[in-house]
Amino acid sequence: PPASPHDVNSMADNNSSLTDKYPALGWVAPFAIFMLLLAVIVVGIIIWLKGFIFETIGDAQLDRFIKNPEHKGMLMTTGLWKFSRHPNYFGEALMWWGFWVISLSDAGDIWYITIISPLLITFLLVKVSGIPLLEARMSQHPDWTRYAQKTSKLIPWFPKKGEEPIGN
Repeated sequence: PPASPHDVNSMADNNSSLTDKYPALGWVAPFAIFMLLLAVIVVGIIIWLKGFIFETIGDAQLDRFIKNPEHKGMLMTTGLWKFSRHPNYFGEALMWWGFWVISLSDAGDIWYITIISPLLITFLLVKVSGIPLLEARMSQHPDWTRYAQKTSKLIPWFPKKGEEPIGN
């Protein structure tokens, strides 16, 4: 059977003609593969951490905003919510994408199957249960249309210019 792409020893054996010619290179292929897999894991962890930070901060900001009686009847339009209408959902999706990148370090030939999880959670958040339900409810708020026009739906981005900040 063909060697697994993650079987470092068999990959080095497949390059035996090169290592026979240059014995000092015998350790290079396994080390390079190890470093590449380590880099994939580190990138995945960084993506996951960014998602965790976004979700945690977004939820904390919203919780503090809702608990303040002065904000009754107002929209949350400050902090991360100035850059995304749903920073907590962005963080949740990013965490799943981070898990997926980490899984690439050992997914082998089935990497295309592992992408189902982050695609599904992103689809559910954006099109089914997360954003559509909240935005349907929030659309009743008098400042909603202006906030929605100025603020990115999911991926944080700078607010569109042209008007003063919304009511907060």
